Amino acid sequence: LSWPIDVYRAWAATAWVATALPMSVAPYLRSPLPSCSILLDRHTHKNAGSTMRSIYRDNDLQDDWVLWGYNPASMAEASLSLLHLLLEARRGGNCTLRTPLRLVMEHHYSRTADWDAVVARYGPHTPLQRVAGGCGCRVVLFTRVREPLDYYVSFYRWTVWWRQRENATTHGRGLFEWAPRNLQ
Repeated sequence: LSWPIDVYRAWAATAWVATALPMSVAPYLRSPLPSCSILLDRHTHKNAGSTMRSIYRDNDLQDDWVLWGYNPASMAEASLSLLHLLLEARRGGNCTLRTPLRLVMEHHYSRTADWDAVVARYGPHTPLQRVAGGCGCRVVLFTRVREPLDYYVSFYRWTVWWRQRENATTHGRGLFEWAPRNLQ
């Protein structure tokens, strides 16, 4: 299956989708779920990535949101697939999708992933944004940041302290010897 068109079609063709869709809005929601929305979550280390992923997975199982996660290498291919899917829906004249398209895409920070390339494919002045907007579909890019001291301490406890214990010459002897000027 090529993602996301074939996966979306396979999911939309399943019999349980029609019966699993809620008939009324849950009391804690202020408005009904969107019929089309693409959320792209870019997060850095130690900024609630695992917590958010578990929330996304729960929504994937219960709430008609599809999680596409943790693969920065195929963001370009995914944007083209989404663009083609929306163009195909628009060809019918009213951008009607057979089932709702609610996609959460996780983009984890890495040294090799180029965020500028992602913005060039999903950002405000892209063909995907124009076509999606014309179909009433929102494409939203967002990120989270932590309070700086909490972030440094969490990062230190996660990946630095044990390296210092193994080699204090390279990694320093404590938080203040290790701390880079701008970790975020």
